[in-house]
Order: sequence, then structure tokens, then C-alpha cells
Amino acid sequence: MSITKAGSHHFDRLNAPPPAFPQIQERDLLEAAKRNTRPRFVGNASSCEYNRNVTVILPTKFYIPPTPTGFVVRPQLLEKLDEALTHRLTLVSAPAGAGKTTLVSAWVQSARKKKAAIGWLSLDEADNTPARFLEYLVACLEEGGAELDLAGYLPENGEQAQGENVPAGILRALVNLRQELILILDDYHLIRNQEIHAALGYILEHLPPRLHLVILTRSDPPLELARLRVSGQLLEVRMEHLRFSAQEAAAFLKMTAGVQLAESDISALNARAEGWVAGLQMAAISLRGRDDAAAFVAAFAGSHRFVFDYLLEQVLNRQTADVQAFLLKTAILDRLCAPLCDAVCGGGSASRELLDALERANLFLVPLDDERGWYRYHHLFSDLLKLMLEKTYPGQTVELHRRASRWFEAQRLLPEALRHALAAGDMELVARMVSTNVLALVEHTELMPILLQMETVPREKRESSLPWLEVAHAWGLAYTGQMERAGAALKRAADRSGALAGADERQRLEGHLSAARAYVEWVNGNSDAAIRAARQAEKLLTADEIAVRALNLTTLGNAMSQYDVDPEAIGVLEQAVSLARQSGQAHVLMLALTALAYACINSMKLHRARDLCMDALKAAEACQRAQGQMLPASAIAYAFLARIWLEWGETGKATQTVRKGLALAELWGQVDTVMMCLLYLAYALSLDGDSAGVAQTIQRARQTAEKVSPWFIWNVEQVEFTLFLDSPPLEPGEIRREARRRQEAGMKFPVTEE
Repeated sequence: MSITKAGSHHFDRLNAPPPAFPQIQERDLLEAAKRNTRPRFVGNASSCEYNRNVTVILPTKFYIPPTPTGFVVRPQLLEKLDEALTHRLTLVSAPAGAGKTTLVSAWVQSARKKKAAIGWLSLDEADNTPARFLEYLVACLEEGGAELDLAGYLPENGEQAQGENVPAGILRALVNLRQELILILDDYHLIRNQEIHAALGYILEHLPPRLHLVILTRSDPPLELARLRVSGQLLEVRMEHLRFSAQEAAAFLKMTAGVQLAESDISALNARAEGWVAGLQMAAISLRGRDDAAAFVAAFAGSHRFVFDYLLEQVLNRQTADVQAFLLKTAILDRLCAPLCDAVCGGGSASRELLDALERANLFLVPLDDERGWYRYHHLFSDLLKLMLEKTYPGQTVELHRRASRWFEAQRLLPEALRHALAAGDMELVARMVSTNVLALVEHTELMPILLQMETVPREKRESSLPWLEVAHAWGLAYTGQMERAGAALKRAADRSGALAGADERQRLEGHLSAARAYVEWVNGNSDAAIRAARQAEKLLTADEIAVRALNLTTLGNAMSQYDVDPEAIGVLEQAVSLARQSGQAHVLMLALTALAYACINSMKLHRARDLCMDALKAAEACQRAQGQMLPASAIAYAFLARIWLEWGETGKATQTVRKGLALAELWGQVDTVMMCLLYLAYALSLDGDSAGVAQTIQRARQTAEKVSPWFIWNVEQVEFTLFLDSPPLEPGEIRREARRRQEAGMKFPVTEE
């Protein structure tokens, strides 16, 4: 059975839309961030409100904190942690400041001597979505040395890509680990999402023998700890283990305070701190240079409330005015670097020297990278600084957030820029930022958290920003095949357009709305409506809206040839490619190139199509080299290359290529590309005589198509008709006539009779 006999007519008509993958733009990042930041992608743990996952992976989250000055070697605890290699889960659970991170980071060196690989992930509040958590989890495993086969994440044997399939896929990829791998999750108490707990519980239950999980937390996680404890699979390190003995406290104070205390004073201080390392550290800082150590020890008493008072009176108030001002003004930042601090503090270039001095003084500054470029404050110290900021500089918090927002925007770190703009309550800044970066904003998984943060802003203040945020939301939903929800978001944006000031701004919004409507109609198979909307967008979009115009022309060209070969479509797509090259947005260029390649395939200009696909992959590689990030839209280029190999009779190359595209598309949750790859794979398997594989693949394709639109379901049915009945699908003219007949009769796809 040849591809020409089996389905060349169908291949000419299989026009499932190429994906519109968002791509992360960070052209102006600091060089260190460019070198180290790269996105990884993973599907959802379970159904999420917004299941598109393209995240900039911050390498600082995998940084293993070094042991600090004054570290006291605690051999009995290190030996206890060595038992982690014989347990599924090691739980280090104790209050803040108990020394959990310090102890485990010190133990890492011991574990490495035992030839164990280490993956360390520092969690934060932003990790409370299943998709983002699993993205970082996969990236952390790879940082630890796990060689993950992307295809291993794919559901097999007709499974749907939902529920526990992604955690199961991760586990499948880890079955053949060659060495012991220890996965360490720090600050797990910040995770409150039950879906994440469920996903981690599933992973823990099916943990491969060579993988061991270590959780550092202030409170016990909602996992099945009792069952693990009874079965001997749980190793626990708690506050009673972490409290300093008198001897350890003496060694610690001698190294950090630089003073010789009487044995009785040490015992009293340690007793009043109850062996709490953070309390001893605060005491040590205050003891430096004091002549009245005994009096200080006698007065050292209190609780966590006292710690705040102590930090204020004995640490913050003892700094110079310049240092105090720096600490308080930068307290609004989750992470700090010298240029950012300069911007927030209002000019000058003293931040680098101040950060160096704070680190040398061990003033609760935690480095986030080996180059000492990025830092954060100790959480307890940060809490104190934030409390004191408003008291010391009343009314200035808004301006500080506004300055931070502008700096992050200049570095193209849009999610952080928006978060600070929202914290400032500056909705004019939010509206401007969103309206000028709609497509760039969609390229980040942080879109949904930003939308949630918007809900905390009084409605009357956010009305002017909502239309543009809804447009960004609609694009994100459309990219991931959620067409009904995308249409609803566009309607909300249109309903709120009256909140925008000025006719020009409303026209810009309407141009974006028309372009997005065109895309949604095209994916839904409504080519005439898509063409009308795209033509309307052409009239409304201004010349400087290059990226949106390029994307709109791509949609127009695809819609023009959705049911038949239209020679004019290639000309439109040529214009789209030309504009996309000017846009500076690599994912827009990728979409235009692959759309033109598909049009050339339908016209049997296969060599031109291959060259366009290779150009698209080269653009993806250039983006990865320049910005440290891979373009997810490269999956569609692999899919079309596979189609070309099929046309040329190279079944083996086609199968290998389409599996690569399928792995990427499944990993990123791009359902339309997944379906196209599955259909091409079905043809390849059919040519190889694998009838069982064909049936399973078609089943997966149908399950995927049902998530997108009836047009996609109809494409699957056409392939089923061709492969199982060995009959040609409808000719191009018949497709258009059938589509029009059904539209006139008020019917919808699929085409097969009921």
C-alpha cells in the first residue's frame, strides 16, 4: 500500500491548523540570565483552567545553597540523612529558622561521595499550579543528571493525556536510572494546591528504586505519611533532631559572634533560644563587638514575636542610615540584583557595594547563584523589613513597586513587571504594558496567576486593563485548543472596550479582537467567517502592529485554503513570512514559515516545503542559542517534515521525525499539533503494516480532536475512512460543496452521516 494510493488526496486536504505556540521573549535579559535560563515544558497533572505551559525556567531555583560561615558539622545528623538512600521519602519538617536547608545542603556533599546524583528545587508561592510545578520538577530531575527521554512522557496504548498520565510518564522515563538520584524539594510548605499534592503522592507511590525524595518543609505535607512510616519507607528529621546542643551552640557562637562566652552564658542563651539556630544566629550578630555579652545573654528571652523585636532593635537599628534605607526600600523584591536595586532606590550605583557588604556581614542575604548576581532576603528578615517599610516611608511603597515594574519591563521580564504594577495599583501602567505586549505576555505561563492577582484589585481600578488582559487570555486559550472559552474571553473583551480611552485605542483593540476571532473561526473549520474576520483585522491594525499583522495574515492564508487549494493563499502567506521576519517574535515567524510550508505541500512543491521547514527549525535553534530557550512551535515543523518523508516513500524517516514532533507537542500540551502528528503517525504505521498501532493511534487522535473542534474530528474521520476502508477521502471540490451544504442546512462537522 503506497502513500499515494492510500491517501494523497487526503493529505492534500488534511489541513488541521498549525499550532500557534507562544514563545518566551526575553531579548534584553542580563547576560547571566541569557546564559542560564531555559524553558522546559510538561503537560498538566490534571485539568487546569489554563493548560498552556511555556515557562522560563530560572536556574536559581536549582541552586544548592552553600554551607554558611559558622556552619557546625553535625555528624550524627549527616549519618541519619545517609539513610535516605534506603527510604522512599525523607521528611525534614521543622519551624522556620531551624537549619533545615543548611543541614541538607551540607549532607549533599556526603551523598555525592556515595555516587548519588542530586536534584535540588527551591519552591515558592508561584509554583502553586500543577503545570508549573511539574515543569520545574522535570527540569530539576534533568539538572540532577537524569537522562529523560521525552517520548517517555507520552501516554501509551490509547491513553488520554490527562489525569495522572503526566506523572506516570515522568516515572516511565526514570525507570532505567543508572545511579541513585536524590530529588530535594525545599520550602514545600509553600505548596497549597491539592492537585500538586495528589501528583506528588502518585509519584511517591510508584517511585523507581533508584529515585529518592527529600522534602524540606515547615509543616507536614498532606501525603500518606502514616502508611510510609509503618512500611519503613519514611525517614524523619524533626525539630527535636535539629535543636543545637550546648556544645554545638558554643561552637556556632564562637565562629559567628567572634566572642568567647562563659559556659553558663552559652547554656543560658541556647536554652532561651531552645536550640533554634535562627535565634542563635540573631544573637551572634548582635554580640559582635559588644563588651557586655553577659548582660546581653541575660536579657535574651522571648518568642517569635521577640525575634521580630530583636531584629528591629539589634540588627536593623544598628545599621547606618544608608543601609537601613536600602534594606527597607528593596524589601518589596522577591529577588534582588544590583541594577534592580539601583532602580528601586532611586538612582545611583551603590547597590553592588551594599549587597557585597550585606553578604560579608551575613545580614540575612541569601545568594541565588554562584556569580553572586542575584540574592533574596532571609524570609523572616524580609517579613520584618516589609512591616517596617510603611512605617518608615509612609506612602512610598506604591512608587517603589512602580520603579521595580519599569525595570523588569525594560528587561523584558513581563510577568514580574506586571506583578509589581498590580502591587502598585497602577492600572494605567498595567493597561499600557498589556496592550503593547499582548502576544509576548501569552508566551508566559504566568498569565493565569496575573489574571488571578487582578481579581484582588478593586473593579473600578482595573476596568481599563481588562479588555487587553482578556485578549491575551483568549490567545492563550486558543493556542491550547480551548476554543469555546477563547470565544467567551473575546466577547468579554469586546463588552469592556468602552473602558478604553480614545477612539484610536478602541480601534487597536478591535483589530486584535478580529485577528483572534479569525484564528478561532479557522480552528473551528469556519473558513468563510475566518476570512471575513481576518480581512476586518487587516483594515483595523496599524502598520506598527507587525507581529499581530503577520499572525493575522497566517490565519488568512490558512483559511483561504482550508477546503481547497487557493493559489492566492501562497501569496498571502509569503507576506506573512516577510512581516514575521520583521516582528522580532520567533514564534510568529515559525507559524508563518510552517503555514507556507503546508501550502506548498498541498501544491506538491515538496522541496520548497522541506526548505521552509528547515528554515523554521534553524530559526528555533538560533533563538535557543541567543536566548537560551527552545521554540515549542518547532513541533509543527517536524510534523510537516514527516509528511514530506511520507510523500517521498521514506517511512522510517517519517516515523522517526513525527515521533519527535509528537513528543514535543504532547509535552507542551499543544492539542492541535498532537492530533496532526498522530494522523501522520497512523499513515506511517499503516505503511509498515502495523494495524494494531494504527488503531491505537487513531483512537488517541480522536480523543485529542474532541478537545478542539468538530473540524478536527472530521479530519480524524477522513483518515479512518481512508486507512480502514482503503478508499479515498472526499476530493477538494467535494469538501467545499459538502461544507457549504451543511452550513446552509445549519449542520456542523463531522461530515460522516449520523
